[in-house]
Parts: sequence; structure tokens; C-alpha cells
Amino acid sequence: LVKFDEANYPYVSKVISQCSHAGDHLSEILADRQEELSTRQVATRLIGDIGYLSALSTLERLETRLESRLNATNAVADRPSADTALLPSIRDALFKLKN
Repeated sequence: LVKFDEANYPYVSKVISQCSHAGDHLSEILADRQEELSTRQVATRLIGDIGYLSALSTLERLETRLESRLNATNAVADRPSADTALLPSIRDALFKLKN
């Protein structure tokens, strides 16, 4: 719904926040490389906005992996992978969860 219309975000967030296990499911979506990038970005945003601390380890692991990949591609002047576009969302979610 959020991918279709950003105005749906507050409603989606409110519904998802009612499920204590949604953080685990959102973490799975975020970690799934087969999932569309936009879906993974929405999952990351929901994790940070709702405050699912259970997703903290997944966020930290992905941040480390994507930073390493970004640094490696910069070293060989290659084009970074599409996954590295998740870094700003991941960093924002980590900031929200840690503060």
C-alpha cells in the first residue's frame, strides 16, 4: 500500500504497530535479497518509526555488509550494487532505535 501511495504510510504504520511480532517479519523482508528494493526500504522505515528493537541485529549486520560492499566497489571504481541504496534507510532506522 505504501509503495502504491505514500499517503497510506501512517495507516499502515498504525496497523503494523499493533503486532508485536511484525518486527521479526519486517527484518525478514529487509534481509531478503529477492525482495524489491522499495519494499525493503519501506520495511526499514517501519522498523525505525515503530521501534522494533528485535530488528536491531539485522540492521547492524546489513549496514556492515553493505558498507563493506560499497567500500570494495569504490576501491575498484565499479558501480555499487542496488542494495547499497538501503544504507541511508538503515542508518536512519538504527539512529531511531538507539536514541
